[in-house]
Amino acid sequence: MSTEKHLARLFQSNPPNDPDDIRGLFCNRERELAFGVALLQDQSLDRIGAIHGETRCGKSHLARRLLVEVDELGLPFLPIQVNANDLGTARGALESVFYALLGALGEVPRGQVEAIDSDSLGHAAVFDQVLERLHAIEPLVEGIQIRRTEEHSQKLSRTASVSIDLGSSGNLGSSMERVSRQVFEQGVLTERQLAEVFLREASDLLHLVTCKRVLLYVDDLDLLAQGDESDGTQVRRLIELLKVLATTDSVTVLASVRTQFFAAGEGKHFRDFIRVPPLEDSIVREVYVRHVQRFHANEEIFDETALTWLIDSTTDRVGVFLQLCFDVWRFGFGRPLPLGEDTVRAFASARVKEWRQNVALAPIIREVEDAVEIGALEIELGEDLQGTGLLHQVLTPVAGRLGFYRLNPVFAASFRMGR
Repeated sequence: MSTEKHLARLFQSNPPNDPDDIRGLFCNRERELAFGVALLQDQSLDRIGAIHGETRCGKSHLARRLLVEVDELGLPFLPIQVNANDLGTARGALESVFYALLGALGEVPRGQVEAIDSDSLGHAAVFDQVLERLHAIEPLVEGIQIRRTEEHSQKLSRTASVSIDLGSSGNLGSSMERVSRQVFEQGVLTERQLAEVFLREASDLLHLVTCKRVLLYVDDLDLLAQGDESDGTQVRRLIELLKVLATTDSVTVLASVRTQFFAAGEGKHFRDFIRVPPLEDSIVREVYVRHVQRFHANEEIFDETALTWLIDSTTDRVGVFLQLCFDVWRFGFGRPLPLGEDTVRAFASARVKEWRQNVALAPIIREVEDAVEIGALEIELGEDLQGTGLLHQVLTPVAGRLGFYRLNPVFAASFRMGR
């Protein structure tokens, strides 16, 4: 338990980045963690492994805990993670993967490269030349067309014919040479060329110099493209390209997706890897306790009544719970601690007042108020709640009932008042 306060890290709803925090805040998912480790140790995962669960239930934290565990156990994997959330296109996600791999290659100690002495790579000069080739396509990865210059002609002749013997994976030398020449000559790089050739080459190179498989984790894969313009095309495109990487000997691919996406026919593209169940109320309470111990010197933020209200209102979704804790704490900042039920009610009333004054939300607010007036806590809505600030914190989708939402009881009384 820390005796210092770290307010910027208290009640953050996104999973932590610091390995100590990833371990220290991880609660009651040890069985799922152990199962994931056991599957990875088998090393025969040749499809995208799905980590799936409800929205804001803790999928990303579990995945990051798994990557930390892999490192601590010394398993032969090199974790690489990217967040696909709202990147918009499959190419945008592949670009993130490319730069993550390039960054990992740049971090390989020079002594490790110099020590290479095998038929597979020959000597460090080949490593440098392949790395130069990967850097040379950076503008094309970003969709910038390259003008053919003398500099690029020299890079073409120097690096296009360099090949890597991939052992059991075969030799990509001839195809690499052909594609590299084609890419430099035309100044255009397709998504499939990026995935099938250059991402694979970067992964193979990492595998050869580290003797570890790349463990690529794509967070929020199904949230790649959102909004009215999203028809699922870009998500399906990304899945198809990641499947190419998942079949190679140098890469294992994991991705987190929501339950509704995994269950709606898209699961056929994945290996069912880890199902992340909701947390029980007692465990959600433990999450609060660990945050207060770790980041607030064990000084309580909420009294027992207020904490129970917050736990009961968030349907076991730890991300929603932490966000609500943060919002109420911020609202009541400066008041004597611990904050009580009166602060929670005042926060809810202030929020409802803001929503009532928002003209864009008027149709939804009227329907919520009508439902509250007759005592209903489940509401059927036809409107899209994305981007309204109401989804999950105020209105939570009811499982198995499309278009139905559960109203958070913290806000119900405030909607009932002042109508």
